[in-house]
Amino acid sequence: MSEEQNTPIVEQNNEKNDNTKVEKHVENMVPQSRVNELTAKNHKLAERIEKMEAKAEANRQKKLEEDGELKVLLDETRKERDQFKVGHDEFESYKADRRSSLMAKVTNEDDIAIAESLPLDKLEKFVGRVTQPVKVGTPNQRPTNGTKSDVDMNTVWDLKDKERQSNWGAILKQFKNTKN
Repeated sequence: MSEEQNTPIVEQNNEKNDNTKVEKHVENMVPQSRVNELTAKNHKLAERIEKMEAKAEANRQKKLEEDGELKVLLDETRKERDQFKVGHDEFESYKADRRSSLMAKVTNEDDIAIAESLPLDKLEKFVGRVTQPVKVGTPNQRPTNGTKSDVDMNTVWDLKDKERQSNWGAILKQFKNTKN
């Protein structure tokens, strides 16, 4: 019997909850007519803002023209452009002269064909490699120190003691070189 009494109470609670959910949902809904009205109003305001911004820009340009600042700004810009143009022309002239001088150093026709398509920085490296003289190593020769001694080994013992003592380093070096 206790089960039967509990069941109707639960059913009554469920019915109350369903009714409150529907009422809340209806209360939070905005009518479509109100949405359309606000959207239209928003579009009108956006159009007015765009017109006002365009008018403000036109007024600003007109004021600049009246003040003559637009011409001043245009003249300054032209002067800067002319300065950059002069620098650019000088640099292009330098590059052309440098390229022609580098190409004059290349003599082989195959190398010329390769060098013509290279940019200037790579052309400089290429010409440096192509025009380097070929170094031929001589493994059978002994390297020399490049200094000649004033001392003749045949007459070393004929020198006075002071002369022999002052030239002793050169005498020893020459003696070692003749031994090897």
